[in-house]
Amino acid sequence: MKKYKVKIWDDNLICPICNNKLFYFKKIKIEDYDQPYEHEIRYLFECDKCGHGMMFGAITKWEPEEKLNFSLVEV
Repeated sequence: MKKYKVKIWDDNLICPICNNKLFYFKKIKIEDYDQPYEHEIRYLFECDKCGHGMMFGAITKWEPEEKLNFSLVEV
């Protein structure tokens, strides 16, 4: 599996358990069985050292320009 350095709003994501800065990345689709045609996408970052997982949704900041709340750099 590929490892990534992750930035959330331009700040490095750091594992709150072991202070590691490398994560595995997974994209997760969440479906609501009551709404079969609707789904949400979430992003799971798992620490490559201790396995602690953190899940985020994608958020876009529109001002002054469109910007996604996280970025990935493969290492």
